[in-house]
Amino acid sequence: MTKVGGDTIYSRKKWQEATHFHPKSEKEVLHLISERVSSLKGAKKPLILLDLDSTLYEVGPRTSMIFKESLAHVNPIPEELRKAIENMAPQSVGYSIKDTLHNLGFPVMSAEMEKVAADIKAFWWDRFFSSDYLPHDRPYPGAVEYANHLHELGAELCYLTGRDEKRMRKGTEQNLIRDGFPFSGKPETLLMRQRADWTDAAHKTYEASQLANRGPLVASFENEPVNLVALSKVLPETAHVFVDTVCSETAAEPGKNLYYIKGFSPFRSEPR
Repeated sequence: MTKVGGDTIYSRKKWQEATHFHPKSEKEVLHLISERVSSLKGAKKPLILLDLDSTLYEVGPRTSMIFKESLAHVNPIPEELRKAIENMAPQSVGYSIKDTLHNLGFPVMSAEMEKVAADIKAFWWDRFFSSDYLPHDRPYPGAVEYANHLHELGAELCYLTGRDEKRMRKGTEQNLIRDGFPFSGKPETLLMRQRADWTDAAHKTYEASQLANRGPLVASFENEPVNLVALSKVLPETAHVFVDTVCSETAAEPGKNLYYIKGFSPFRSEPR
């Protein structure tokens, strides 16, 4: 908990506890968005904003691969940690390098582990934020099916991501096509960060405000509290959905009138 300008802000689980979510099940939330799309019949298509990393895509496999490759480049690494990394599963990956090391049973609580974490992060940074390792990402269960369902109902999907335009557009487009997400290839349907000096929240709120002229913005899906709250302020009539996977420690003020899901698998499991 932190005070910023007189407002209390929270990170991670504390943010969830302080936020107002509508008391709906995951199935009810997903159906609600579908119904709102279906109800809009006009000249302009209803729009859905979808984040990518840790919202539609599990990025654990990407980080897991980079961690394993780091073993040949980062020294010294304690032997027990080396073995843990060699055998790590994507599910062990947290948001940050320190989160991941903690999940592997090696919390960063000493000067030695601080050095190891810093060295792995340096190796990870240039690789994670590039197209080269994006093929390791995998859609979360139900994400492709639900995206196509909304598209079939008449929605235009806008993938709104903080990924860097220059370094990651090619790999991002290839993944969307590979995995069967609705994607026309038009630049305006994949909105990536073009300014290095902008935070993700600044990038996303700017792009979202520009989209308001293209059609009714029905919903946004996002795993980062600070981004979701920022979007909810510029688009108060939109249904904003928090996807509870992994998120950073960046603190945000409590959200209001938000929706909550852990993922899209409830939609996948339903007979249609």
